Amino acid sequence: MTPELELIIVRDPDGYTHVDAFLGGEPIDATEYVIDAGAGADWEGWKETRDENLAAASPAARAALLGHYDDPPGGKYVEGRDDEPWIDQ
Repeated sequence: MTPELELIIVRDPDGYTHVDAFLGGEPIDATEYVIDAGAGADWEGWKETRDENLAAASPAARAALLGHYDDPPGGKYVEGRDDEPWIDQ
């Protein structure tokens, strides 16, 4: 039987996000990748965070992140992007 992964995500809309992760009911360390294209995001900061996350992620997580970073919800709110592609090719 595959152990269940449980995540508790606490998000302050004006600040931090905190994640508690449990695998099979036991707490585990987790790496958090937040993709939030909400109002106030700037393109230079977005790219920096995107690139750091992609570089740190495991191959499987990186593949999933690439899908999420490519035209994320709320992307129209990222300031200064103009017509640059979401993902560097």
